[in-house]
Amino acid sequence: MRLLGALIVVMLLTAAGPVDDWKALLKAGKDKEALAQVSKVAATGDATALDWMGWFYDEGRGVAADKPRAADYYRQAAEKGEPHAEWRYGVMLDTPEGVSLDSAAAMGWFRKSAAQGYSNAYVSMGVMYSGGRGVGRDYAKALDCYRQGAKLHNVHAFNEIGIVYLNGEGVPPDKIEATAYFIIAATHGDTRAKEHLDTMADDLGEDGLKRGADCATALAKEYDLEGAPDRSGLTT
Repeated sequence: MRLLGALIVVMLLTAAGPVDDWKALLKAGKDKEALAQVSKVAATGDATALDWMGWFYDEGRGVAADKPRAADYYRQAAEKGEPHAEWRYGVMLDTPEGVSLDSAAAMGWFRKSAAQGYSNAYVSMGVMYSGGRGVGRDYAKALDCYRQGAKLHNVHAFNEIGIVYLNGEGVPPDKIEATAYFIIAATHGDTRAKEHLDTMADDLGEDGLKRGADCATALAKEYDLEGAPDRSGLTT
């Protein structure tokens, strides 16, 4: 079973002011100081700060890891419409982590997050459709979700599309097409995609790898990835 949200990273928030201060403190290794500042803002009910509080307890940064408490903060932020929190709370419901299993509810949160353009949510929706978790299995909808994530330059979306073509999930199996997507994902840091390429290398041979690379070049243009990472905005 593919794990949703296998890689959890520091939230890619763009707001100016306090968020920049929190990031600076974290970068300087001052986790407790950052947590103290975030906690004060979260006490006012600020959605962004509540989301960050979830992250601190989720990751155990500046405080002991506490999944139930992290889930509670994410839920509060999600109920206020914070897209990262909607996605991460959904992951915790589906995994489950710190809360009871509820894949149907998880799918609902993924939809809310995706509606705001959060790329990880599209990937998670694709995984749910692919596995029939919280929703009926539908490979066509899964692929569409992955493609929506890829259009937003989500690294893991490219890996998942590669898996679709490798396994023939609702499409004819195509190792060259799969290789192309794995190359894009691996080039931008997806370790699972690199593992797929390593496994496939002997079977593909030099000619197959070249064809896959040529296809990857064409896909990079299709998805407007030229100039990445500066212009692509690829996210994990």
